[in-house]
Amino acid sequence: MKDLMKLMGLLLCLTATMIACSSDGGSDDNDSGDKDDENKGLVEAARAAWPDYTGDYKDEIDLSAYNVVTVVPFVNLTDNSQDKEAGEEFAEVVEEELTDRYSDVFTTIRVADAPLGQANEVVLRGQVYDYSKSGYNYWTGRSKAKFKAEMALENGSTGEVLKSSRIKEDSYGESREEMLEEAAEDVAKMIGKSKG
Repeated sequence: MKDLMKLMGLLLCLTATMIACSSDGGSDDNDSGDKDDENKGLVEAARAAWPDYTGDYKDEIDLSAYNVVTVVPFVNLTDNSQDKEAGEEFAEVVEEELTDRYSDVFTTIRVADAPLGQANEVVLRGQVYDYSKSGYNYWTGRSKAKFKAEMALENGSTGEVLKSSRIKEDSYGESREEMLEEAAEDVAKMIGKSKG
């Protein structure tokens, strides 16, 4: 009987907590809802303006005429404060991988906010729109960690889009940092192998 009373008390507390969490807490909740809607609108607008995809981000293209690689830090479209450096981290990992593996085929590999404007320069730019960690919800189960972005390779002089792709990595087992690194390594390999 005592156990039943304890269980009933626990269920009553949980019900009260769930009701309090789901109820409208006043203007603060509405303000955060407005901000979420605004952020979602900005992400959708940025994605709508992105060049049409021309293939998978791992597919090679002909970069034989390019000797310089400029990696522009990706714009961060995520609204989680922990993610504000995701675009810069991604660019740095791509640059590190390119330098480690392909410094013998490119004369210059750099991270910069702007291209040099040279005809022999390929510019990698992009935007991160999802960078979420895995979690567990009692009702829905385990969620995947995700890294989603859009990338474009452009001619440094003309701005012509040579390739535009969506980057998508998700996993139940890997951390989101591991997925960011895996995606960056794949992009670096694609650029290096495309040089020929």
